[in-house]
Amino acid sequence: MKSIGTTAFTLIMMMSLLFANPVDLNFQKNHVMTLQHMDVDIDGSDLIFRCHQDSTETVIITEEYQLIVNGKDIELKPAEQKLVMDVYNETFTIIQEALRIARKGVKLGLKGARIGLSAAFEAIVATLMGEDEENIEARVEAKTNALEREAQHLEAEGDALEERAEALEKLITKLFDTVAPLSSLSCFHE
Repeated sequence: MKSIGTTAFTLIMMMSLLFANPVDLNFQKNHVMTLQHMDVDIDGSDLIFRCHQDSTETVIITEEYQLIVNGKDIELKPAEQKLVMDVYNETFTIIQEALRIARKGVKLGLKGARIGLSAAFEAIVATLMGEDEENIEARVEAKTNALEREAQHLEAEGDALEERAEALEKLITKLFDTVAPLSSLSCFHE
């Protein structure tokens, strides 16, 4: 069994890393992901695809599911329109899910920090009062076990989100292969 000091130190270190590297949860104008030769960004409610090497080739999907290629509105067939809608909706759904998981992760980290600080305080008090260290360790271990179960659940949610992101990547590839003006863009098909 870990000592209380080791547990407290580990939890405090986890929190210091969390606060040293804050997560930007504002997706108003941010890079979302990189797929092969393109970057996927968000600007307000627009989904923007750009080539890594050639930022002049740009594809935008608007909130109204309008497809714009290099500044030109593209007329879509019904099946293509559905594909555009699916890519747009799934991208923003995944972003919202990632934000939810990130917030849960931050809360979990804070909970861990509280447990660590509490354990450190209890260890000091126990030493001063002559209390048995094993009693404190049992209380702290129960709390950390519950925290570990929450972390495992959060990890499973992250794994499921990763699977959805992989499916989205395939959907985006299908979009770029299916819609004629997109399939003719050179840098998206390198």
